[in-house]
Amino acid sequence: GNGWGYGVWQIDWGSHEAFIATGQAEDPEASTDYIAREILKPNRDALMNKGLTGDALIKAMVASYNTGLGNVSNHLYDPDTTTTGGNYGSKVLAKAIEFFDKFKALLGNV
Repeated sequence: GNGWGYGVWQIDWGSHEAFIATGQAEDPEASTDYIAREILKPNRDALMNKGLTGDALIKAMVASYNTGLGNVSNHLYDPDTTTTGGNYGSKVLAKAIEFFDKFKALLGNV
């Protein structure tokens, strides 16, 4: 994407233009559902295929939201290496605690 973040979760316009155009990026529930289903779940599945589980999987999955799956795949055990500020995944995990029940319902057990 081109780095233009919109809405509650700063969803990238360049990668998710159709969703952002609906206006739902500003809605916390709709945008959380969207990123869980369209971004985090596919990234989780790919990272699980690389052997990650548990906390390492969650941290890598969240970091991939910022820096992309390819970058995280090159730094599996230090996924924040290429994220914004070198700590994006950790910061978002702190915020995600509030939404954890929603993620778990959409993604199943990790």
